[in-house]
Amino acid sequence: MKNQFEFNAENIEVPLNNEGQEKYEIRDNEIGLNWKRFLPDNNKSEELNSDSAILFLPGWSITEKAESIKPLCQEFANYSKKQTYAVKTRAEKITPDAMNIEAEAVSRMIVDKNLKDLTLIGSSLGGVETLHLAGLMADKNPEIKINGVVLLDAMSLYKQEIPALAKNYLKETVNTKKSLDNPPYFSEKDQVREQYKKYVQDGVSEKLKEIFRSNINYPKRTLAQIKDMVKLNPYLSSINVPIVLINGEQDFLSQPEKIVPDLENKDYKEREQFLKENIFTSSPYIRMIVPEKMGNHNLAYSRPESVAHSALYLLERWNRDQEIKNSKVISPEELEEFKNVHQQLKERAEILSDHISEMLPPEKGING
Repeated sequence: MKNQFEFNAENIEVPLNNEGQEKYEIRDNEIGLNWKRFLPDNNKSEELNSDSAILFLPGWSITEKAESIKPLCQEFANYSKKQTYAVKTRAEKITPDAMNIEAEAVSRMIVDKNLKDLTLIGSSLGGVETLHLAGLMADKNPEIKINGVVLLDAMSLYKQEIPALAKNYLKETVNTKKSLDNPPYFSEKDQVREQYKKYVQDGVSEKLKEIFRSNINYPKRTLAQIKDMVKLNPYLSSINVPIVLINGEQDFLSQPEKIVPDLENKDYKEREQFLKENIFTSSPYIRMIVPEKMGNHNLAYSRPESVAHSALYLLERWNRDQEIKNSKVISPEELEEFKNVHQQLKERAEILSDHISEMLPPEKGING
């Protein structure tokens, strides 16, 4: 049973709200923000920590209520044992800084909900907004702990031209269809077609709704979002928390080989050194996974368990290592706790190695 109650300021038990909407006025623009909360399954012994959460920003034309993101968000909640918020934003006015304003609206929601301990995750266009959010919060809300940033098929990691993106969008559509017609064997194979079907239905439905909302301004709004995807994100070099990237090997939109040149000839240490020296220059830790099997755009929606568990495990391990390194004096009780956690992480690593090995060719495995 999921915990359906929380405690208010007077410590009185009240029903949990698992979805809602907010409006924020920022720089003369009204931002609509919709959110949906996912709670861990079978949350029996663990108390739900109300100030700790996973925050997920989905991609273009995918909302917080989309059927295609439910398995992924539920896996984030189950693995982390934390509440997971799926958040979708929309600026009323179409302006060049709309993405930054929408990210600021998310930061205000975080403050309003008194969240103090977060992991930020973004997919595709949502990854662009996640980068803005991480940069804004480091500057304006340094008291809020960011455990790490996860970028799933994220855009704006390098410059590209709009005509090239449009051409690659068509390539991605054709290539994904070919992959679905003859998918390779892996543990999540059976759910891939169904998940992709939901993803397409969600995207078409939301596009039609947006056409109705924006009316004659729909092309202008779409062009503004495309511009955010093709330009280099201004916050790349200022993000000072751990970063995990997962980009499908055959993704024609985020194109991992454009993020890291000569990717196929670099081992994991070399590509992460490149990311550290050239893109995320302030991050203390970077890991990049480039799945081969069903390595198309929006891979995370098709393979939710592997993606969620692998990304969160890598952040969890790094944060735990830092806690140990920063402990000057460790009591016997703390040492025993560290040993227990280390054993749990080791057991998780053994399980997750199956997921990671399924996503990567044997010679491109992840170590260390």
